[in-house]
Amino acid sequence: MAVKSEAAAQPVKPSVPVQELLAHAGALFSCGPEVLEGAFYGSGKTELTVDQARSLIDEFLGRKVL
Repeated sequence: MAVKSEAAAQPVKPSVPVQELLAHAGALFSCGPEVLEGAFYGSGKTELTVDQARSLIDEFLGRKVL
């Protein structure tokens, strides 16, 4: 019986340059590019998947304001 590897079953999600994510922030994340700038600040990433970006945005928006 052949066993499929998990890597073959999982589709690869493409990384997108941060500038592209900023340009399409409203359509992808329903927020302005300034929210993405805040979420990505200090991460040092130049490319992210949409899911990674959404995770950073959710974390950023969930922070307490001092």
